[in-house]
Amino acid sequence: MISILFICSGNTCRSPMAEAVARHWLAQQASPLSRLIRVASAGTDADTASPTTPEAITALAHQCIGFSGRSQRLSRELLSNCDIVFTMTALHHRRVTDLLESTPDARLPLVYPLHPNADIDDPLGRGQARYHQLVMDFLTLIPQRLQQVTQL
Repeated sequence: MISILFICSGNTCRSPMAEAVARHWLAQQASPLSRLIRVASAGTDADTASPTTPEAITALAHQCIGFSGRSQRLSRELLSNCDIVFTMTALHHRRVTDLLESTPDARLPLVYPLHPNADIDDPLGRGQARYHQLVMDFLTLIPQRLQQVTQL
């Protein structure tokens, strides 16, 4: 089993959208390995059990991707139970690595930026079109990144 965790700030927009797109893409793969990958998301500053934004749900549904999760805060426990972490920004990457450094005996996951060359900006408050564009970006980016790190 491979466990992948997507990280953003509040876990109500970017990371749940990434989680939903990853699950959708994995469900469509013929590789038996794709069924051995567990996907989740969390936020560095998330409240517990906040709903995903309506704009994110709408953008996902527009691509026939469902999602009904609730937010969770990034924790040492979550990190110790995952193999790969994808972060949305350099700040999220630092927050994850700082948390890992403060847990000396924990099993350390591999930590990567989701976009290898840029931060993925928060769409919150930027209109529905930005959410739609983000889903389209994820539909391209996430399969590429999952293939790179899992050898699917």
